[in-house]
Amino acid sequence: MKIAVIGAMEEEITFLKGELSNLNEVEIFPYVFYTGKIGNIDVVLVRSGIGKVASGALFSSLVTHFNDVDVVINVGVSGGIKDLTKTGDIVVSEKLLYSDADVTVFGYRYGQMAKCPECFYGNKELIGFLSENGFDFKKGTILTGDTFATDYEYVDKLCKKYFYNDNVLAVDMESTAFAQMAYVYNKRYLAIRAISDVIGETSQVEGHESSLDYASVKSNKFLLALLNLLDKKVFTFNS
Repeated sequence: MKIAVIGAMEEEITFLKGELSNLNEVEIFPYVFYTGKIGNIDVVLVRSGIGKVASGALFSSLVTHFNDVDVVINVGVSGGIKDLTKTGDIVVSEKLLYSDADVTVFGYRYGQMAKCPECFYGNKELIGFLSENGFDFKKGTILTGDTFATDYEYVDKLCKKYFYNDNVLAVDMESTAFAQMAYVYNKRYLAIRAISDVIGETSQVEGHESSLDYASVKSNKFLLALLNLLDKKVFTFNS
């Protein structure tokens, strides 16, 4: 099995990089891909950069040069929703939508990109595997937009108006863009995010900065535990 792991920032991949055996660097401008193994699982690890455009550019480079990956996992940190998540919680993407996509004039729902499904989904087999094996996480929707969200009233109104049935637990700047690219390239996909800050809490930005390393490592350790168990149980995808 080969798994590609993407983090937007260096902090979001540093811990996992240190856990790879047979580590090798592959420079494909402007990216550095780290290849190695977790047990018998082949891993390709890379930093994408922040935001939706950076996510799309990296994903295209990834599948061009490592097209044999079985699944792409986005790992890292995210902003949480007050009263639903707290710093350190792990959120796994059941569904993914954009917080800033509006082509409703053409009959799409808010948050849906033109010529795309109503929403994108995280890989159900992996989510089921996590649940069956007792992993501690919250399953819900991740919203993605090119804004570091800090305005709780805005986010709350957005969720109540457009995403009231979607169980939104986290807001970030990359996950849905990766999901869209996975849809385009027909790749399995999952986002695993640790909450680094909670939208609406006082000193949210300071909280993000102080919790970035902690939350990044927590998301990496969660993923590492998943990879080790996938290897131990010789997990394979159905199709």
